[in-house]
Amino acid sequence: MIPPLSLLFAVSLAALITVVPADAGRDLFAGSGELRDKASQGVRNERIDPVWLDGGTRMWYRTTAANGAGEYHLVESASGMRQPLFDHPRLIEALQKAGVEAKAAGELRLESVQPDVAAQTVTFVTGGRTWTWNAGKAE
Repeated sequence: MIPPLSLLFAVSLAALITVVPADAGRDLFAGSGELRDKASQGVRNERIDPVWLDGGTRMWYRTTAANGAGEYHLVESASGMRQPLFDHPRLIEALQKAGVEAKAAGELRLESVQPDVAAQTVTFVTGGRTWTWNAGKAE
C-alpha cells in the first residue's frame, strides 16, 4: 500500500510533467533572426571596443553603427570627458590632398590606430600606407 503523502506527491509530479513535441519551439523562434536583423538596422553604436592608454587613465574607441559608419573618440577615465580622437573632417581633407580616397567622416576606416596624447599625434594605416596625423599642426 502506498502511503497517502507519497501518493499525493506522485499525482502532483505527474500533473507537472507535460509531453511537448520536439519541434514545438521551432515556430516560436523561426523569425528571430529576421527580427534581429531588422532591429539592428536602426541601432547606433552597435559595437564599441575600447583600447586603453596610459595605464588605464584614457581610452579611445570607434563608434560603429549597424551600417558600419562611425567616428573615433578619446575618453579621460577620471573625468569621463569624451572628445573626438582627432578632427575627422580635417583629417579626411588632408588624406584627400595626399591622394588617398577618403570618405565622409562617419565612413572613415583606419587600421592599427595608435594615438599619442602627449604628442597630439595619431598614427594609423589607411590606403595601404602608414600615416601620422599631428593634431597640433593639422597635418
